[in-house]
Amino acid sequence: MPMERMAGASNRSNPDSPMATAMAYAAVAWSEETARLARQHNDANVLAIGARTTPVEQIPAIVRAWFASDFEGGRHAERVKKIEGGGE
Repeated sequence: MPMERMAGASNRSNPDSPMATAMAYAAVAWSEETARLARQHNDANVLAIGARTTPVEQIPAIVRAWFASDFEGGRHAERVKKIEGGGE
């Protein structure tokens, strides 16, 4: 699969498409805290959890923590902008 497709850019040829600039920001979480921080600080929209490294009984709490968190913006928004190629 080409890297562009993996990055979530499914329709770059049409700049008016909502998917033209969609990006996937994946984060690996192994605890409720890492899941929360992934959303709050990195604006992650994809959650990855290691099947071998995470006890099954902890996974629901990790997922709930991730969904309950929102991106904080502020100084974190500047970093995300740099990742997207829009910053210095």
